[in-house]
Amino acid sequence: MTAGSTGAPISRGSRFTWGLVVFLAGAGTMLFELIAPRMLQPFFGASAFVWTNVIGVILLALALGYEFGGRLAARAGGPGRIARTLALAAAIAFALVFILPTFATWLLPGPEALAALGSPRGKLEFGSLLCAVFLFAPPVFLLATVSPQIVRELVDLGMPAGRGAGRVFMLGTIGSLVGTFLPTYVLVPAFGTRIAMVIAGLMLLAAALIAAKGQGGRTVLRAVAIAAIGLVLGAAGFRGPIRPALAGEELLIEKESALQYLRVVEAPAAEAPAIEETVLRIDEGLTEFHSLRSAGRIGTMGKYYDYFALLPTLFPADRALRVLVLGSGAGTMARLLRDFWGDRIELVVNVELDPAIVALEERFDPGGDRSRFRTLVTDGRAALRLLDERFDIVMIDAYARQVDIPFHMTTVEFFAEVGEHLVDDGVVAINLSLGERDNPMYRALGQSLERVGPTAALKVRFWRNTMMWARRGDAPLLFPEAPVHAELARVQLQARRFADRFVVASKSPIDPLTDDHAPVEGYMKLALEQER
Repeated sequence: MTAGSTGAPISRGSRFTWGLVVFLAGAGTMLFELIAPRMLQPFFGASAFVWTNVIGVILLALALGYEFGGRLAARAGGPGRIARTLALAAAIAFALVFILPTFATWLLPGPEALAALGSPRGKLEFGSLLCAVFLFAPPVFLLATVSPQIVRELVDLGMPAGRGAGRVFMLGTIGSLVGTFLPTYVLVPAFGTRIAMVIAGLMLLAAALIAAKGQGGRTVLRAVAIAAIGLVLGAAGFRGPIRPALAGEELLIEKESALQYLRVVEAPAAEAPAIEETVLRIDEGLTEFHSLRSAGRIGTMGKYYDYFALLPTLFPADRALRVLVLGSGAGTMARLLRDFWGDRIELVVNVELDPAIVALEERFDPGGDRSRFRTLVTDGRAALRLLDERFDIVMIDAYARQVDIPFHMTTVEFFAEVGEHLVDDGVVAINLSLGERDNPMYRALGQSLERVGPTAALKVRFWRNTMMWARRGDAPLLFPEAPVHAELARVQLQARRFADRFVVASKSPIDPLTDDHAPVEGYMKLALEQER
């Protein structure tokens, strides 16, 4: 029957059968496409470059699959071929649960190699591209071939070509809509990415079984289905860590939140290997930390947290301070302020986007008094709109990936909002994951900070961090000589000797970051390349 057929109308049973196949295939495909990048996060992170690699490869696979599917639609044997294609895609989805960690680990260099490179970003981007090409593209290509063939089946059953195409697009899109919401809101938080990928495969397998009903090719389909079910059972019983701990580390907690992949490990401190640290690592983090606690110590042995803990010295010794921490992690900043400064800290408001990280506060502050702490689980900029309080100090330590500050928390508009929440001589300080000056990110961020007031910067000794801060009014900007806890004495000396006013030293002009134009990831990439 031709595309313009006006024969007997398609039966409701056939229409329902193929509609269900399209719906399940659309839902399973979208589940696969959204979960697959999440499976990469523990190895390659979730930077815009990684997502671009994955999305770009998937779109190319879809385009090629649609073209090839159109050619297949001109051949006989459509229903059986559709069933086998869906079953094969399901089997690949199941197999990815086992294949991806091994393949990704093979592509990911060790911590020593990353340190030698100066920045892991190039390796991470390339590794994610190879995973997308060799692991994600084949099943997406297979799934894309299905839609044109189903249109052909509907036409052969008496449905006009236009209506058939419209029906396939509509039901496939509704299925994709379901598959879009399920991973983030239900599957990944409740079961993790591995079981979520298995569920995606089950949807595709169900679509294959429905398409095969009453059709040829059952022997092949049964063989593939049996193999796929075996993989499902194996995946359901697989309880090992998604990513094993690095050499010398002990994995304490592993969790996939709705937003990211979290690991709490116990590891020797870089400054003193005899001292154990409890460390929170996120996504691909190897040597990075997002919260930590050093055994038997108040401070963090000279890491950037200790430099932020010096900020109360900018205020009179008898002044009680109210502090806002945007990007509080598991509460390291608040804990240090309380333990170093005691009753001087009247209030700390912690703001953290991921509730799974907030749940780790007790792990990093066991038995600590958090009665003067308040926690908001929301985006840092949204928190500014929710709060009607003013603070003496605003600390910003928010990261979208290992080195990228969320762009909307770097702009002049953002710092204008911060300024509205500062007292007249208040201070805002931000952690910049770069160790060198005169790079585009440092210059752009410094100019944005200057919208609050005079700005200064300080390189954190031995670490790739720079603390930048700005102060409202004409109060002193640089650190004075003031009594501090013994664990802060060394960093105070460093801060007093090397902190200086922000100056745009380069001849190359860089505009301040704005909500309309804030190429943070590009600037950070250039800056990291300069540090190599």
